[in-house]
Amino acid sequence: MFTLGVKSSGTDFLVPGGRKQPISVFGLGAMGSALASGILVRGYQVTVWYRSADKAETLVDAGATLA
Repeated sequence: MFTLGVKSSGTDFLVPGGRKQPISVFGLGAMGSALASGILVRGYQVTVWYRSADKAETLVDAGATLA
């Protein structure tokens, strides 16, 4: 079974030990880039992938890791 982590009383998904769950986003079209951006703003470690690496450049500049 796949799980993202443990839902806290707030809005964060945490792994055991209280750290925020790293998240990956594959596909950076209109929805994927908005999703990744929103997750980055909330302080999560985000890994992104898109078939054209230049589409990921803005998110990488904002702190995401390119897969």
